[in-house]
Amino acid sequence: MARLCPPTTPGTVERAGLQRYPGRDLGGVARAIVASQAPVITGVGHETDFTIADFAADLRAPTPTAAAELATPDQVDLISLLAEAMERGSRAVSIRLTSFRWELDSQLNRLHLFSPLVQIRRDRQFLDGLGRRAGIAVAHNLKLQRTGLAGIEQRLKSLNPQSVLARGYAIVSMPDGSLVRRVAQVEKDDALDVRVSDGTFGVRVDQLDRDEE
Repeated sequence: MARLCPPTTPGTVERAGLQRYPGRDLGGVARAIVASQAPVITGVGHETDFTIADFAADLRAPTPTAAAELATPDQVDLISLLAEAMERGSRAVSIRLTSFRWELDSQLNRLHLFSPLVQIRRDRQFLDGLGRRAGIAVAHNLKLQRTGLAGIEQRLKSLNPQSVLARGYAIVSMPDGSLVRRVAQVEKDDALDVRVSDGTFGVRVDQLDRDEE
């Protein structure tokens, strides 16, 4: 950035290093202004006066006072520029911090997804679910088995001779213990044993009646 030099006025020509050019050497003054490394503001004459230096300078002021004002930054403008710069800097920092927060959140989310603790928690939940389903299946199977066993028990009870006797039936046997299944097995006056639900008693055959087939 080029540095700002004082305005060139009648009183500053000599201080600006132009004293080696006599007043008559206007071309020398113009060349010195053009060769200057810093911007040059001229305010040599009055508002209506023009010199060759005015045409060689970077900026012409109508009067020396105006040249000084142009060469000196306005305090209000500087404050405004400073405020704008601070606001831009604040926005840039805020945007950068927000970007850092997003990146940090993204990294934390990735770490959370691939964390062993998360995987262990998922596996534990999966095993808990398997355990619950297995418990329900076992309970259902046990219920079915109990129902089946109850049915078998009822059928066994119905086939138990004692249960048959309890329903009013009787078992008739010969004295030798053989069961009487047909009328043809006995004769009149044979002694028989009759077993009922609560015990046995003896009978004697006094009549034979055969069913017609």
